[in-house]
Amino acid sequence: MKAPIVVVPLALLALAACSRSPLVGTWVSDHDLTAESIRRDSDPEHKLDEAAVERLVGPTATVTFTASEAVFDLPPGSLPTDNPAAVHETYAYSVGALDAQHEDITLAGPAPGASRPLHVHFEGRDLLWIDNEVGNTDLPIHSFRQYFRRAH
Repeated sequence: MKAPIVVVPLALLALAACSRSPLVGTWVSDHDLTAESIRRDSDPEHKLDEAAVERLVGPTATVTFTASEAVFDLPPGSLPTDNPAAVHETYAYSVGALDAQHEDITLAGPAPGASRPLHVHFEGRDLLWIDNEVGNTDLPIHSFRQYFRRAH
């Protein structure tokens, strides 16, 4: 007797892929690793002093990913905006590609057409980094690796 053919809807496959995502969970920014990366990777002709490195690293940020949403909790003074108030923002996201070292997601923007891609790099199961764009500042750097550790 032949086994029945089972057709699995694409939505279920997408949901299964998201639930297996190594991204799901709460992540806390790693101050020391991020600062070390900035010092190591910054342009030798425009070395940043410690005050500039501290401004870039900023206070501890937390990001929580569910299977479909990303919640960003940024304390006052966080770059790229140097916002004087704390920021708590929730974005829907979709997974574009996933492998053992990377996950490409698209964060839905607050307005139609305002979505932005985010490429997440995994270094093991409990460490990731994203390329964090600095934005409009007086610092001679456009982006840096911001490291996050999985909260346990």
